[in-house]
Amino acid sequence: MSSRRTFTMPARREVLQRLATVSPSQHHAQYLHSQVANYSSTDLTAEGVVTMLTSEIEAYCTRFQSGAMAVTLTMLVPGYIKALVRDQRVQSEALRIFAQVDTKA
Repeated sequence: MSSRRTFTMPARREVLQRLATVSPSQHHAQYLHSQVANYSSTDLTAEGVVTMLTSEIEAYCTRFQSGAMAVTLTMLVPGYIKALVRDQRVQSEALRIFAQVDTKA
């Protein structure tokens, strides 16, 4: 069971900068990272950040009809979590939750 501990997403510009350190792709920046940045300054739980990232990746892959890209982007999720979540307890929990979700997929 996940805790209710939250963290606040960084400001929009910082979200974009942090995500670019994980994937410098301009296409990702324009179509995926910009969607994730819509959550800037939002309070999220570990489960919330995992849900947000996986749903935005799903939307991106659906939009561009790229199932193969889903595999690549899913591999980037741990890096995205580490880049966005600076609270170590929330980060660890998010990584644990993602690992459980990823192995079920």
